[in-house]
Amino acid sequence: MAIIGKNGVGKTTLLQIIAGHLSLSSGILQLKTAAYYVPQIAGQYNHMTVAAALRIESKWKALSEIYYRCPGTCRRFGFPVRF
Repeated sequence: MAIIGKNGVGKTTLLQIIAGHLSLSSGILQLKTAAYYVPQIAGQYNHMTVAAALRIESKWKALSEIYYRCPGTCRRFGFPVRF
C-alpha cells in the first residue's frame, strides 16, 4: 500500500486511525485484518526487533517454531523454511 500526498494533508493521521491509535471524528472504518503502524521517529525502536515493535512477537515465535519443527510440511505447502 502507498499513501501519497503533500505535507499536512493527513497521511499520518489516516495511518494512525487505521491502526487504532486515533479515533474517527465521524464515519465508520471496517478492517478485515489487523493493521500495524510504526511511526517514523528516529531511534525510538532501535532496541526492538520488528516483531516486537509491531507487537506480534508471540505470533512470530509460534510461527517460527512451527516452521523449524516441520520443514518438510512447510515445503510441501509452499512456505519458505527460512525467513
